[in-house]
Amino acid sequence: MLVYYLPLSLSMVGCTLNLIAISFFKNLHNCQTLRQMIICFTSSDLILFTSYLVMHGLFGDSAFDISHFDLPNLITFIIIHAGIYFGLITSQLWTCWLAQYLNCHGNGTFEEKWLIKYKATSYFMGIIAVVAVISLDVIEVFRGRSVTRELWFNVAIALALFLCFVFSLKSYLSGIYRVWKRRDSIPWLLLIYPLVAIAVPMPKILVSIFCTLMNSCGDNKWIHLRALFYLQGFLNALAYGLISLISQLCATLKRRSNRLLSQASDGIDIISYCDKADSLYKSRLSV
Repeated sequence: MLVYYLPLSLSMVGCTLNLIAISFFKNLHNCQTLRQMIICFTSSDLILFTSYLVMHGLFGDSAFDISHFDLPNLITFIIIHAGIYFGLITSQLWTCWLAQYLNCHGNGTFEEKWLIKYKATSYFMGIIAVVAVISLDVIEVFRGRSVTRELWFNVAIALALFLCFVFSLKSYLSGIYRVWKRRDSIPWLLLIYPLVAIAVPMPKILVSIFCTLMNSCGDNKWIHLRALFYLQGFLNALAYGLISLISQLCATLKRRSNRLLSQASDGIDIISYCDKADSLYKSRLSV
């Protein structure tokens, strides 16, 4: 279905371009820690939406009963299904860590060793999600589909997304409050990040809960919500790197004529904002 393949393809292309930009354009931002965090975050998105694209390509767009699969298709489905939830959980967690990085980096309390904690926590929770998904799939094969199991699983995923949203929102609001106390211009656009993190995937999860309760998961009247979720990888790629890259390329190619445009776009994405915070913090230390 084109309404699925188009946003999924955009997300994959956006994530791939963002990884290339972060990896090869060394002057995209100054902080190596932020570079690594965005690489991990974008890789999680790439795993998530590539898995969804392969899932639709191999098994179609409608609901299906995996208990009727032969062994090769069953193994393929379980691997792809695990990849989806590994990517979803780790991506949401990296959204939290990026929000905390921005908040703590702005006031000079961030510690480089936290990156190890971020990676360990993200991948540990991702592995837990993988184990849960595989267990549910295996149980479904031998015992049949259970509405109760699916319901509790989807509720757990919705709760995880909501907690990530609250954590990210708290971090961004703390940073905005600190800026307000300094009487600087308040970067309200930073609130886009937690809103995208919750507003894009949550409707799809809630619809999954509704479909499970109503036993109508095969109904395609919710495709627009699923398509919106599939576009999240592209939106994240824009917000966490591509806008900054495009701005810098425009400024380099047409420095004089695009000076006003470069200034207007400064601070729109998280990379530009973190670089400003880093410069401000270093200037204060020198004083």
